[in-house]
Amino acid sequence: MKERKSKKKLIIPALLALLIIIIGASYAAFNYSFIGGVNTISSSEISLDLLESDDNVITIQNALPMSDANGKAQSETFDFAVTSKAKKTIDVGYSIILEKLEVDSGYTSFDDDDIKLYLTDYNDTELMGPVLIAQIKDNVLFDKTNSHDSTHEIIQNKFKLRVWIDPENVNMFEWNQNTKLQYKFRIGVRENNQVHLHNLLYNIVADGAELDTNVDFSSSPTGVNKKYIFNSTKDDRYPVYYYRGKVDNNYVKFGGFCWKAVRTTSTGGTKLIYNGSSVAEYTTNPETGYSNINNPNNFTFDSSDNSWNLTLNNLSQKELSFNVPAGTYTMKITDTTTSTTGYNFIIYKNSSIVNRSGNGGGYDMNFTHNYDNLTSTDLVKIAVTPSSTNNYNNGEPTLKLQMLKNGTTPIGDVTIIEKCSNNSDSIGSGRLKWNSYMYGKDPVTITLRRNNIQISKEYTYNSETGMYTLTNPITSSDKRDGYYSCAGPSSCRSLKFLYAETLDQNEFMYIELNGKSIDEYFADLYQNKNNSRAKQVIDTWYEANMTGYTKKLEDTVWCNDRRFTLSNSHFGSYDANMVTFQPSLSCPRLIDSFTVSKRNGNGDLTYPVALLTADEVTMAGLGTTEQSYLYSYGDMLTLTPGDISNDFNTIIWRSTLQLSTGSHYLRPSISLRHNTIVTDGDGTITNPFVIR
Repeated sequence: MKERKSKKKLIIPALLALLIIIIGASYAAFNYSFIGGVNTISSSEISLDLLESDDNVITIQNALPMSDANGKAQSETFDFAVTSKAKKTIDVGYSIILEKLEVDSGYTSFDDDDIKLYLTDYNDTELMGPVLIAQIKDNVLFDKTNSHDSTHEIIQNKFKLRVWIDPENVNMFEWNQNTKLQYKFRIGVRENNQVHLHNLLYNIVADGAELDTNVDFSSSPTGVNKKYIFNSTKDDRYPVYYYRGKVDNNYVKFGGFCWKAVRTTSTGGTKLIYNGSSVAEYTTNPETGYSNINNPNNFTFDSSDNSWNLTLNNLSQKELSFNVPAGTYTMKITDTTTSTTGYNFIIYKNSSIVNRSGNGGGYDMNFTHNYDNLTSTDLVKIAVTPSSTNNYNNGEPTLKLQMLKNGTTPIGDVTIIEKCSNNSDSIGSGRLKWNSYMYGKDPVTITLRRNNIQISKEYTYNSETGMYTLTNPITSSDKRDGYYSCAGPSSCRSLKFLYAETLDQNEFMYIELNGKSIDEYFADLYQNKNNSRAKQVIDTWYEANMTGYTKKLEDTVWCNDRRFTLSNSHFGSYDANMVTFQPSLSCPRLIDSFTVSKRNGNGDLTYPVALLTADEVTMAGLGTTEQSYLYSYGDMLTLTPGDISNDFNTIIWRSTLQLSTGSHYLRPSISLRHNTIVTDGDGTITNPFVIR
């Protein structure tokens, strides 16, 4: 801590103190160029303009410190403006930030706790400070959000910045009269973590939605292609918006796969359902750029710097090959993140390995290989493997590859069109176990001859004798699943629960309750300890393909509603989807609310992925491919238990909701965070929304 010195007036005749503010690119959210006195940061729909003052150098005369009162009142200010532009309803958020720069040669720098800043709007309304630079958290001076709509396409915010030396902290004994002092910093603008400069996916799904008060969920949405607001959520902080009918503009490209947007969540995320792998189509110019591109691992091409880019989210080998016009080239590979993981490269010319090398990661990584006198038919190929995922820092590493002609100019002329398939694909098949995504101990199941068996929906228990007595029993002459029985008489010491009949319909399958009611037994059965086959398949797929994208996903609730009603043998959501057609998005019980964290659910998931519920399928619309965007060319498993009628039945879907005990196609579902940005695309099958 700096020692406090005398506060007497300081006289420093030869002291030169310059505080220089430079509007620069270091913290810009996007690339931009200088155009006169205006720096422009642009995306496809939003731009920010930093308007510089005529003189960007501020000099404190005589280098005398001043009080806060005098500093706030000084007329010497740095004036600048930030302008956001958007032609649709969207929030544009930015942070005004500071970057300390090295002082010029021959100068000694003030300390961060010598300099105070004071930021106001153009009407001198205080926005920040006075505050010492040393006390500014994360170098952020001020956060601002501009809310755009059709009547507010351009919004400009003007600011004034005042700077002075703080008399409390200056230690004059550290300097002599001949010391030249300077403090230099840069002011910039960057996207903040709360509001984004591109299109928010949540806003895209919400745009144009109408209340669903007149939607008939019992009928197929023939001729419907709409977005709705789920009525019970209309007043929530994040209303739930959903697609319904034959929707053709909800395709999403994310994590190397195609998905379809289904609905938003109560926490502002967007739930997607798996739709298969994407297909890349290239438009190239063999005379000036790449041709014959083979890109099985979905490198993306950035035309702004003619580079191939790939996020490495697992340890599998990634490959890219192509031809280039004849000439001499340098292949240059850098890492655009601060990851510290290393890489193993194999470089080919035609089928021969010409370079095999390891290289450090992050900003230290700079791999090059020279290709002399390539012909237009020589195949250039790279295979890269991360050496470890244990050293990821600030996320997974992202490689950038360029082919520099004559070692200087990156070639390009590539246009990539990421297309999705119209066939709703699956990752495999599986089933729920005992209607459960996860379950406890397997029950003891035994077969029982069905002739002349006394059965009932109710019973009494005598604790003194240990006897169970059926209430108003009947004889099982018909199919009687979901009943209690004593396996013959109406009283017994070992009560059984009948849940299915054998294929020849001559025997019942029953659960030995061992002195418990069916509710008590189900409470034990539905402890989330073991994975169903469906969860095993989904987790294996996620682990192999999606772990590198987990940070982009929200930990939303996946509802496996296992409440059981003995009177009709139905589970929780059966009636809402098979009888009344009134879907719900609530999950009444914590044990059925599957999440990774215990903050908002049971915390029993390994990864933030599961299946859609029957309620979500009902909302999307039942019917064939001409009536519902969710239509699959095979029976699709949902996460919703059905009933007990000849076994534990799960609700599946093809064109209608049906009950089944078997194994069916699995289309996993994930939920993107609220801050998810669409960087490209219009949601169509040939131009899906792109999530980087």
